[in-house]
Amino acid sequence: MVLAARAGEGAGLTEPGTADRIAALLQKYNLPVADTHSIDAIVDAMQADKKRTADGMKLVLLRKIGDSFIDPVDLPTLRTMFGGGACK
Repeated sequence: MVLAARAGEGAGLTEPGTADRIAALLQKYNLPVADTHSIDAIVDAMQADKKRTADGMKLVLLRKIGDSFIDPVDLPTLRTMFGGGACK
């Protein structure tokens, strides 16, 4: 959830601060908020997801907490979104 929110924030699709709010709540319940996998490993795993399309993925992103939408993203954009600091 945090990675997707950070990717959405980086792309200007998600209200700034959303990822931090989600991370704070997850940390309160001792749930993970980061991923140690590389962007390549994450994108490879995403390609087996049921939301996979012929040229990318249908990402479920947030505009803000409580307001989600589906954003079809091609693989190069997906790598850019998740490679731009979201996976830290």
